[in-house]
Amino acid sequence: SLSFMKVDTRKKQVTLYDPTTNGHSNSGHWRPTVAPKIFAFDAVFPQDASQAEVCAGTVAEVIQSVVNGADGGIFCFGHVKLGKSYTMIGKDNSSQNLGIIPCAISWLFKLINER
Repeated sequence: SLSFMKVDTRKKQVTLYDPTTNGHSNSGHWRPTVAPKIFAFDAVFPQDASQAEVCAGTVAEVIQSVVNGADGGIFCFGHVKLGKSYTMIGKDNSSQNLGIIPCAISWLFKLINER
């Protein structure tokens, strides 16, 4: 069976496929295939990426841009109970488990102090 989503970290894109259209219907009649939807991002991470990898790959560039006067945002998307809150907030039991928000706040104050 084909997956409905492909994450390409090298190309920094996510491709979505319509799972209801595979070219044939159950009755054997030909059904048109819907073209996949491709979304490009500044960074894309697989589900097994660590908190430290996600923070290092997102926060530094965004916070640097914000300190320089630009707008910045980090987008976390997924179904219920898949770890969005953990990714954004993390756990405070280790610096490796901190989420994007505490990392961003820390890096923001570090850059402000360096100015």
